[in-house]
Amino acid sequence: MSKIQNASVAAPIIQVQVVATPSVDPKTQKVKYDTTFTPESIKVTEPDTILSYQLVAPTPAGVQFKSLKVKGKVPEQISPPTISQSGKLMVMTDANTFKEVLNLTIKFKDSDALEFDVDPEVANDPGQFELGDGPIAMVMLEPEQGNDPGQ
Repeated sequence: MSKIQNASVAAPIIQVQVVATPSVDPKTQKVKYDTTFTPESIKVTEPDTILSYQLVAPTPAGVQFKSLKVKGKVPEQISPPTISQSGKLMVMTDANTFKEVLNLTIKFKDSDALEFDVDPEVANDPGQFELGDGPIAMVMLEPEQGNDPGQ
């Protein structure tokens, strides 16, 4: 008995570590957050890429992802996000069907109900397989003569 091999290839994953550090604004005396991303910018080159954003130390325990907004010519390339129960992980997929730079607005909240947002970018570059670019393949199949079950 032979085993059936699964020939599918795993979806590519881009993992981004996010650090949000609080500080007090000297002018307003209110808490503000400085946010850094590692890697600082991302470029997606493969279709159906998984984007994973994770809050990591020294981010305070009370900081969580709240929501995501996407702006661009084809913003629906980015799926609605799934945010983990802890609020520390946010995952979405990028169809990467159109070359453009997408502007994300990631909204966060902390344990004191303070909300803040950050605007990273995702550069989509599908390369030669860009949707709507190039020839469209079309196949028309006709049954062999005398082998048409409709006759």
